[in-house]
Amino acid sequence: MPSRPRGADVALTARRADRLDEVAQELCGIGVRSVGVACDVVERAQIERALAEVEAQLGPIDILVNNAGVAPTGRAEQYSEEKWRSAIDVNLNAVFSFCQLVGSA
Repeated sequence: MPSRPRGADVALTARRADRLDEVAQELCGIGVRSVGVACDVVERAQIERALAEVEAQLGPIDILVNNAGVAPTGRAEQYSEEKWRSAIDVNLNAVFSFCQLVGSA
């Protein structure tokens, strides 16, 4: 069984609420206060809403871990522009948005 983070509360974000609930319940089962908030990280309004919900339930955010990411497969010269933009939105723009919003709070 994983050890409890030393005093840390954990907020989780992802697109699929069912998976978030499962992980949040596991964390609660080992004594970690946690909340899962569904969020599409390429939508800044959803990021803002998710952060507000997290702060309302757990308080101010002290540590931010950005770990959403996608990795297009195949040959780069064959990527569609849409596929490329999607990767940039998730891997770079979402990180910037989260950092900017959490940092300015």
